[in-house]
Amino acid sequence: MLDAAAGATSGGGTSTAPFCVPGAQVGCACPGAAAGVQVCASDGTHLMPCQCEAGSGGASSSASSTSSSSTSASSVSASSSAASSASSSSTSSSSSGGCGNPFNDPSNCGSCGHSCQGGACQGGVCQSFLLSAASCTDIALSGGYVYYAGNQLGRVSVGGGAPQTLVPTQTTSLAVDSANVYFALNTNPPAVGKVPVGGGTMTTLATNAGGVGPVAIDDTTVFWGQGGTIVSVPKAGGKVTVLLTVPSDPGRFRVDGTSLYWVDTNLPEVAKIPKTGGAKTTLFSGAVDYGLDVAGGTLYFQSSSVGGVVSLPIAGGTPTFLAPATDVRGISALSPAIFFTDMPPSMTGVVAQAPIGGGNRVTLATTAGGAVYTVAADATSVYYCGDAGVFKLAL
Repeated sequence: MLDAAAGATSGGGTSTAPFCVPGAQVGCACPGAAAGVQVCASDGTHLMPCQCEAGSGGASSSASSTSSSSTSASSVSASSSAASSASSSSTSSSSSGGCGNPFNDPSNCGSCGHSCQGGACQGGVCQSFLLSAASCTDIALSGGYVYYAGNQLGRVSVGGGAPQTLVPTQTTSLAVDSANVYFALNTNPPAVGKVPVGGGTMTTLATNAGGVGPVAIDDTTVFWGQGGTIVSVPKAGGKVTVLLTVPSDPGRFRVDGTSLYWVDTNLPEVAKIPKTGGAKTTLFSGAVDYGLDVAGGTLYFQSSSVGGVVSLPIAGGTPTFLAPATDVRGISALSPAIFFTDMPPSMTGVVAQAPIGGGNRVTLATTAGGAVYTVAADATSVYYCGDAGVFKLAL
């Protein structure tokens, strides 16, 4: 968990595994420095209250008792030698592996071998941590790095370390391949450019006095929106081709093998065209927000007309409701889950996940005092960024 100086971010990841193994025990501190025991509930979701010796003043457990899975620090503190002794003599991890205290060990958080990958472990739940303090509007993962656009274009290792500035000028969106980062540059005039992934000389691919919108790429081409048009240019540079004239600039682009997809928050709609240009196909008409992703022949976006995050076949059809959401700026689909940012009326930025086929929404992290704009995920972690910087949270 980060303090206010690091972006006032708090929150933890939720593993797909149970919080603890039913019947497993951990030590806890009782009044008078006595040792007690907490037992994992039968459903594996939380610990029962601390059981203390008679007369110690501690609570006794009962079948109907419930306890928060976010155990207080005093329940797992190692400052009491009696509690530490009890913890080591009983099962010291939720998987009965004796691999450390699962409630504060970042290498065995919640279960043996579950690493927080640089974050803290509190109450058996990994906490998010700051990778870069740069204000950020877009991120992408590639080659072991998180690339981010915002008040600068930069990158930082997914394992943490010193961030590297690639372009010191304000950028608004980006896309990355193995060789270059492609981005929208907020200069006068606005431009689309590229720079080697490890840093180097920036190349301007196009300029447009009317502004440059979101950027997307495929193997050979860069796509973006500008001044009421959707355009493309070869990655190597060359002629800018107008693919489609649109009444308003798109919100976010995604590309697959055949088509370019985007959300238009003004019409509002979700639409596509062939990557080489052609007639527009409207896939969904209704209130939409900026977040969009495509994976496995399915589009993922948020619509207040439907009530939250939805999925839709790339051929169109009826959207499927997946999870409630209010204001989604970014979505990342990585089976078996979808990850998304949300900005509820409280103006507290939220990072959440839900099953990719729909189900319970789980809040992973919250940020106070600033928006969260976009999210990306890999097999072990979720990364998100906003006004307070770029963050990582182990799943």
